[in-house]
Amino acid sequence: MSWDSCGSRSTVKWILAKTINICCIVELVEFPGSTTGPWKRYVVDADALGIGTVKYPRVVPKDDKTAALLKKRTLTNLYNERPAWLANVHRKLDEAVFAAYGWSPALSDDELLAKLLELNLSRAGTEAAGEGSDVSAI
Repeated sequence: MSWDSCGSRSTVKWILAKTINICCIVELVEFPGSTTGPWKRYVVDADALGIGTVKYPRVVPKDDKTAALLKKRTLTNLYNERPAWLANVHRKLDEAVFAAYGWSPALSDDELLAKLLELNLSRAGTEAAGEGSDVSAI
């Protein structure tokens, strides 16, 4: 399932747009970057070697009041508040992981930990036997 199929991406974009319009300005931070590096989608004017200028939009509070407000917007606070949309996203993620491993979503915490330990020990044994770790099998 993609974010678009459940509407979450457009909701997040809307919330960010409203937040930025109310309390922030966007400034471009410029630094050298490569078209093959992690900033590749922001690289402009690349030369023959693929080196160009990264122009990354950074959100900055427009005054001290909004700076104080934004300082409280942390992942810790978000998870402590645990809004319904976040709980739903985690539920869907849990369901997808359980389905990928072929496990019942009704597993208790103890059963889940036992399955994870079994999986970990199995993979550690495979690596110790010199067979390596096949990431594609995960």
